[in-house]
Amino acid sequence: GKDAGSIQIVSHDAIIEGSFNGNTIKGELQRELPTALNDQPAYLRNFMEFAKGSSFSLDFTRSLFPFNRDVRIDNIAQNIGLESGDVGIDTPLDTNHVVNLDQSLFNSSGLSHFSITSSGRVDLLNDTNLNLLSAGSLLIESTGTLLEGSITAPGGDINITSGSIRLDSGSNLNVAGLWVNDALSVISQESPTFDKKIIDGGSVNLSGRQSLILENGTDIDVSAGAYLPVLGNLADVTPGNAGSISVGVETGTEQDALLTLGGSFSGYALLGGQGGALSINTNSVEINSNGQGLNQSTLYLDDNFFALGGFQNFEVISNREGLLVDSTAQINPVLQNYQLNSNAFSSGTTT
Repeated sequence: GKDAGSIQIVSHDAIIEGSFNGNTIKGELQRELPTALNDQPAYLRNFMEFAKGSSFSLDFTRSLFPFNRDVRIDNIAQNIGLESGDVGIDTPLDTNHVVNLDQSLFNSSGLSHFSITSSGRVDLLNDTNLNLLSAGSLLIESTGTLLEGSITAPGGDINITSGSIRLDSGSNLNVAGLWVNDALSVISQESPTFDKKIIDGGSVNLSGRQSLILENGTDIDVSAGAYLPVLGNLADVTPGNAGSISVGVETGTEQDALLTLGGSFSGYALLGGQGGALSINTNSVEINSNGQGLNQSTLYLDDNFFALGGFQNFEVISNREGLLVDSTAQINPVLQNYQLNSNAFSSGTTT
């Protein structure tokens, strides 16, 4: 299979009710992540690499009209039933129109890489679950983003830059690597599945200009997977490396930006793999013994924060008012690792 192409839509408005096909073909030997070809033609891609996935881009930022365009991603069909003759060059502009995207665009179109840029909001509503392809990606740039569901992209990348970002309780972002078990074909006496070997965790980057709020019950996971070859045993397992998480708010101007970290972060790896990297960037930080304080614009971290989640590298940046390590804090970073359980050898490809 060879690399897929791209679809780009640039407009002041759009009604998207058609279907898209961005599937690629994967041969049995095409199991490794595609590398950058630079200026070389696509047909020179290494035959062990699977094809680069297709991309889909929406851009609502280039309009000359003085209003913002909101985008809603939903699991509830919003088809308004327009016929081809209903819309033309002289159709009046609806300044309040919301662009509705059904989750099927992300879950069943075969498209791999998504980019949505808007001068308005981009929201994921009604417990919608986006299950992107392995090594897929989602980029959102907007004035505001609310996530009320989940986004999964094994070994992929999620990047959201917005004026304000909020993850509701129960929302999760999962780009963990996969457990790929070739030995299962021997155990089950079935033909090998030759799944993609995406064992490294991906990346999640969330940047809010005014606020970033992760409510209690949210979860971000960039943990690593591992690979077991056909005739392998425990000693033959290749551990993957966990990915990276970056969360932060910009330097406030007239008022402080707000960062609230109520959820959990995971960046585990098996022994032999690298733990994840966690970066936090906010206006003001205090590290103390209980993670509590009175200043709403200050991020309070308890000293045990650095012993959780399997992370190997931490970066904490105060971009405006400084960072205080209270005298009560006792920081002891601990690198926690995954261990294979008894069901691993009989489990197929999974996170």
